[in-house]
Amino acid sequence: PSPIKVIVVVILCFVTSLYMLRSAAAFQNLILSPRLLPILPTTTTTISRMSSSSESSPPVFHPVSSLDPDMFKEEEEHYSLTIKKQLTGKIMSSYKQLLLNKPKVRNVHTPASSPDLRVIVLSTLTSQGAASLDPSISKLISDSPDDDVKLSTHTVASTYSDMTVDSVLRRVIPESVTTEVPSSFESVGHIAHVNLRENVLPWKFIIGKVLLDKNHHITKVVNKVGQISTEFRTFPMEVIAGPDDNNFEVKLKEGGVQFCLDFEKVYWNSKLQYEHRRLVDRIAGVEHGGAHKKSEKRGDVACSNSTVVADVMAGI
Repeated sequence: PSPIKVIVVVILCFVTSLYMLRSAAAFQNLILSPRLLPILPTTTTTISRMSSSSESSPPVFHPVSSLDPDMFKEEEEHYSLTIKKQLTGKIMSSYKQLLLNKPKVRNVHTPASSPDLRVIVLSTLTSQGAASLDPSISKLISDSPDDDVKLSTHTVASTYSDMTVDSVLRRVIPESVTTEVPSSFESVGHIAHVNLRENVLPWKFIIGKVLLDKNHHITKVVNKVGQISTEFRTFPMEVIAGPDDNNFEVKLKEGGVQFCLDFEKVYWNSKLQYEHRRLVDRIAGVEHGGAHKKSEKRGDVACSNSTVVADVMAGI
């Protein structure tokens, strides 16, 4: 090649190198700008979290399809006081804080062989030792004349029927899955409505059965499976306990008025009870906020059975 061409190529390479160095410096200044510095850690953290989550797969949970009542049977031996039956009321009120206090478990018993005696169960377990008894109990025993109060033991047996919804579900759902068991629900007539989180869905049928067993006014349990997306504010649901017969018609009373609705097709929110009352009062011809006589039932005032209500909101 001619010397002129070589010189031109060298000059072009030099100019290109200067341009690239200048661009790199500008980019570095942009990255180190105070405006962008707060963003960088957040961006880095987000990328790091995304990478770590993609590397480790989520835990696999195995659904439980049935409850075994035997798994809830347990026996505990407690200290108790054997007393004359006429002392029951006095001791129960004076030592209330020291007595066994479990839902659906009795703490007073009558011995089959001694109907004149009573056994009051204390909260202290025998496995804790007599030294763990409250000093007031020891004083009560020592100060009682003629062995009116004796220290004894009593075996407390509990089964599935004695346990609450919360205590049953804590036995079924591992603590590693959730620390808050889904024991609460909204009652709409005989239907219980729950919003279960994704991590407890493997136990949804167990949750439904327990809610059904422990709430006798409930005959069906439904779980919300989608978002409210319609203009009528209804949502898709699945039956997780009770008859899956596509029948969601319920009757419920609120403020002395009976409402009838199809829960699958009509939006109902118990938090709107004040608005329900306002509408019923207006339909019944009662001034909003006016006082009602004690003997007067809302819904019967100036309102006959032939009253027709046109609800432009297509709901209740």
